[in-house]
Amino acid sequence: MFAWLESDMPKLETLSEKLKHVKWADKTLLLYRHSIHQESFRGGLMIAAAHLEECLLQLLVNFMIPEKEVLRLFQQRQPLGDFGSKIDVSFGFGVISQKEKHDLHIIRKMRNAVAHSHTLEDEMRSLEDQAKNLIFRVEGIENGEDMAVIVDMAVTLLLMRLSMRLKRVQAQKPVPEINDGELVVDDWD
Repeated sequence: MFAWLESDMPKLETLSEKLKHVKWADKTLLLYRHSIHQESFRGGLMIAAAHLEECLLQLLVNFMIPEKEVLRLFQQRQPLGDFGSKIDVSFGFGVISQKEKHDLHIIRKMRNAVAHSHTLEDEMRSLEDQAKNLIFRVEGIENGEDMAVIVDMAVTLLLMRLSMRLKRVQAQKPVPEINDGELVVDDWD
């Protein structure tokens, strides 16, 4: 369903190499667009949710002190280890708006539905209804439009908003990097 996004983008290795020195917030959207290229709806939705969750993680890390004990809160089976918790805490800290929270929860629920269903036919009506309730969508995309287009546009708009916010936050203070679960602190005051 996401095959309509096909373009002449370079292979992921080449893209990653070109973006090696680009800040995370600048390359988020490019990597998302490239990674859903030629994916099924199920695969595209899983990738979209992963990118949004990672963006929330990066935003939240900016509000935490750079201590391993604090950052462990984001690991699986920890208080901030799941997408829903990251959404709610981000809203509670004022990192995201009510509308962003609304759409992120819809995308999270859609992701969970496709992840846990054997066949999408049973879920399609529910997924279509959820997609129609997304706030961040391009005007003019209404009934009869491909659900993948509706979801992709909402995800793209959310990623743009969150990435721009992350870029502003990163400009205000040094941010600890997390590489393979290990904290890397450079120039932290």
